[in-house]
Amino acid sequence: MGVKDDNAWCRIVELFDRSHVELTVTQATRRIEGLPAKTDWRDHPGLAVSLLDRLSPRTIVVSWRDPLSCHYGHQAWRASVAARSGKCVLSGQPIRRGDLIYRPEASQPPPANEGAMMIASYADVALVRNAEH
Repeated sequence: MGVKDDNAWCRIVELFDRSHVELTVTQATRRIEGLPAKTDWRDHPGLAVSLLDRLSPRTIVVSWRDPLSCHYGHQAWRASVAARSGKCVLSGQPIRRGDLIYRPEASQPPPANEGAMMIASYADVALVRNAEH
């Protein structure tokens, strides 16, 4: 690769928002090193998570808006059992391995919020309350 090619690449990289580049590098590093996905989102003060709908007994639709990582207007989350500890993105309460949770549906490539979790009972109650209003 010549000097000209390197300069072009640098200009392309500079066009990206710095936080997006940092997130991409972090995600790539986690995958390469086999590190688990982020499970505690309290360091993202602009994060807004809304429960939109229930598609099935095991699937809900979530709106995820985070200026530091990504935006998913209608993201499917599946009921699951927590494979590791973390924090509920709705309540901030701790989640322990084995707890019933919802998490983003698996896809390729994985979503930027792949490690996010919410306590299933908390989400279920919130969805019922939303439906009543």
